Amino acid sequence: MNKDLPHIFEKFYRADNASRETIGGTGLGLAIANYIVQSHGGEIWVKSELGKGSTFSFALPLESTRSKRLKIKRREKLGGQPWKL
Repeated sequence: MNKDLPHIFEKFYRADNASRETIGGTGLGLAIANYIVQSHGGEIWVKSELGKGSTFSFALPLESTRSKRLKIKRREKLGGQPWKL
């Protein structure tokens, strides 16, 4: 297992490899992706094979029926508008 994999979703983490010098970046991209996915109740993961590349995947939960009903009730309460001014 690559020693970098457990850390790639941490803020400002950059892998220690030869291409690090030529490829720019701050090490925030995957941390931001992880935050967005987790804030929606999902999960993100990576499968990596040295010399072949990496595949990043994520899964998000479907909106529950209860959540949909609550949104409809709120909309009806507001006269069909998403917000009332």
